[in-house]
Amino acid sequence: MTDDHLRHRTEPLPHDPPPPHDEGDEEEEEESVAWSDIALILFVATGIALNLTGVFTQIFGVDTCAILTLVGGYGIFWDSLTRLARGKLGGDLAVTIAAFAALAIGEYVAAAEVILIMLIGTALESFAVGRTRGAIAALLRLVPERATVLRDGEPVTLPVHEVQPGDRVIVRPGERIPVDGIVRAGASTVDQAALTGESQPVDKQPGDPVFTGTINLLGRLEVEATAVGEQTTLAEVIRLVELAEARKAPVQRLADRWAEYFVPTVVALGIATFLLWWLILGRSPADAARKMAAALIIACPCALILATPTGIAAAIGRAARRGILTKGGVFLEAIGSVDCVVFDKTGTLTTGEPVVASVVPVAGVTTAEVLRVAAAVEQGASHPIAAAIAAAARQEAALPAATDFEFRPGRGVIAQVEGAPALAGNARLLHEMGVPLPDPIRPEIERLEQAGQTPVLVAHDGR
Repeated sequence: MTDDHLRHRTEPLPHDPPPPHDEGDEEEEEESVAWSDIALILFVATGIALNLTGVFTQIFGVDTCAILTLVGGYGIFWDSLTRLARGKLGGDLAVTIAAFAALAIGEYVAAAEVILIMLIGTALESFAVGRTRGAIAALLRLVPERATVLRDGEPVTLPVHEVQPGDRVIVRPGERIPVDGIVRAGASTVDQAALTGESQPVDKQPGDPVFTGTINLLGRLEVEATAVGEQTTLAEVIRLVELAEARKAPVQRLADRWAEYFVPTVVALGIATFLLWWLILGRSPADAARKMAAALIIACPCALILATPTGIAAAIGRAARRGILTKGGVFLEAIGSVDCVVFDKTGTLTTGEPVVASVVPVAGVTTAEVLRVAAAVEQGASHPIAAAIAAAARQEAALPAATDFEFRPGRGVIAQVEGAPALAGNARLLHEMGVPLPDPIRPEIERLEQAGQTPVLVAHDGR
């Protein structure tokens, strides 16, 4: 996704994204929900085990498994009856019918086991959906809580939701950009990977667009806000992830449709089983009722209810955590039939972590010397390429002393290395500093660029 893609807008979010919150608070909240689910599952499972072993079978004359069924299944029963009141039939209604049928004929352990299976399935579904919500929360954390705005020429720090379109926002190196806007003053390099997936930071000059949640790496920027809050590109991305959870895949819609027919069919078969054993086979009504309950329990659609939505939610969440935004289950299912993917340009597929692939010295200069000078100049920069050069140089030898760093966004870095001027950057920087580019190097630069690599030119003491 490029800047041109990001400038395209669809409808805004119907609500403001919630303010970012502390990651630890979110983890504690998710953890507390998970522990409550686990506690209920353990409670029901332990109660069933104690009942089956005869250690603890009754409370005030009531079978413990009957109590476990009612306590553990309360949420399931309530949801199924609420949906039924709205005229909707779901698989959870079949579970409710099966559980109460088992209770009615005294099969308390069977009733509790049905509820235990549903509790485990529901906990797994909550876990998968929770991880998807975690991906959305990670996107929300990209939004800074406060922004520095120029008011009457003076910088004022405000909560980000108070920033208005047209405000001039100051973004210092290392800060996340709090609004969508246009650079009006300054130059820098911006890491847009969290939003666009671009493997390399993008140079920004006056007139270039910037986006909420991206990171200003080098220079001070003055940005005119064009979109804030629910109107930003990041908010749109969050909305797309939320819609993806609600947009059902064909297999998921099929499961929902089958659930609507499944419940009446199961009830009809249960009644037919009762009539068969009572009227045709001549068994007692109590025996026929047990056969009916057995049929209802066996037909309990736990897998039908949980498997598909859990799988879809888990897949969308896992993809989002890896930076892949899916518009819905329908597209997730469709990609399973893809057997060929065509990428439009060199460098689209990367690991996002640059490495030094080769060093090409001019005559009279060693590879180690080029690498040492480049790393000394780049050691004060936060650019990913600078980090890659520094990492490669550390494997060779200690870096020489460097002072007087000057970052020139879109061009490179200059500094004093061992008392002499040095630079690392592109051809524009060499031209600005009056350093001639040797003719033998020009074909190498073209070759590297055609191979999708990023050449970094290094000069020391005018050569």
